[in-house]
This record gives sequence, structure tokens and C-alpha cells, in this order.
Amino acid sequence: MAFPPPTPPSSAPTSPKSPTSSDGDCIINIGGDEEKHCSDEKHLPYETEKAQSPSVTTGVDDHPRGYPTLAAYMNSSDNFLMCRRFSFLQTRVLLYRQDELAEMEDTLLNMDDEDKDLEPLALQSRRLDGDRTEEPSRASLIEKIDSKLKQYGTSMF
Repeated sequence: MAFPPPTPPSSAPTSPKSPTSSDGDCIINIGGDEEKHCSDEKHLPYETEKAQSPSVTTGVDDHPRGYPTLAAYMNSSDNFLMCRRFSFLQTRVLLYRQDELAEMEDTLLNMDDEDKDLEPLALQSRRLDGDRTEEPSRASLIEKIDSKLKQYGTSMF
């Protein structure tokens, strides 16, 4: 993988400090030959509404070569951020989770079918479902289903 050249596009910040005049005030070029002097660093010219964190206000050249430079370069414009989604792997995980959930669903439906004649009240109240001696109990199975549904939900892209 080749890294981009260390020189950022002209719209990217290139240094953490703004040019200063001889008296220490910062100088902001506001167009043409017109300059504005200020002593408050919040008026740095490269700050935008996105400049909330220190990482946005530092330039590409302020980072060591490698991933730090690449991350700063990619962060310098919304058009540069390209990340791989790993769609194939995401889909494989979703299919795996779906199969696990389908298997648990079958177990729950079989349990319900067994209990509809033997213990019909167990299907009408969670409180009355505690007498089941076979494993897994409906409550423990539903807890496992709940946990698996959460995993499935976080796997969704």
C-alpha cells in the first residue's frame, strides 16, 4: 500500500499555528491583501465547524509518517475518507447468527408444542412456567435468544 505524498491539498491544515505578526498576534488572511490581526487563537483560519478536537486542528505534516500521516490526510477532507466495509464478512456473520436464532426458535416452538397439552398455563404466564424439569427451561432459552438477538443486531450494517 502506497502512502500519499506528505504534502496535503491546499484546503488541508498544514500547521498547528497561524502566522504571527511581530507583536505575537495571529494574522488571518480574509481575502486578497486584506488581513485581520487577532490575539485569540480561536480565530485560526483553518478552523471550521468540524474543528472540535485537537486532531482536526493539526496538519498532515505534524504527524509521523505511516498510519498517523495517512489518518491525518484522510481526515483533512470528507472526500478522502474511504474505508472497507468488509461486506462479505458482515454477511457471513449475519447468516451464522440467523442460523443460530432459527435453531433456538425451533427449540422454543417445539417446547411450546409439548407444553400446550401438558402444561397450558405455562404458555400463558412466565411465572407459571418455572416447573419445567427438562433442559433448557423456557426462561433460560429465552435469555439465550435475547443475548443472540443483541449479537445479531450489532452485526447488522
